[in-house]
Amino acid sequence: MQDDEAMSDISEVESCDYDAVMTMQDVEEVEKKYTDPLSGVSRRVTMMCLTKSREEHVQAFLDDPDVIRTMLDQIEAYRKELEMFVEFADAAHERLLFAAAEYERRTGERLGGK
Repeated sequence: MQDDEAMSDISEVESCDYDAVMTMQDVEEVEKKYTDPLSGVSRRVTMMCLTKSREEHVQAFLDDPDVIRTMLDQIEAYRKELEMFVEFADAAHERLLFAAAEYERRTGERLGGK
């Protein structure tokens, strides 16, 4: 029965087709941007924030609210970067699943050794 279910899953994705959505130049630009040491600032600010207690954060606000506002902006920028990379990973994962289903349909072989 599992083979019948797998075949119905495959038939559902047979009609799914996709084209490239990025060029190698796009990939290189993203890689360059996110491997630049300055792009790690948001990540480091986020991690540093986790080393402080509530009282230390309150005191930091009292000492210099502008610095804390800047840190909040950096943390939000980091969240957005992570969300973008999660979207990239989800799209890449789905594309490979569609390709694997097509491979299985064409060859009758299941990926993963079964």
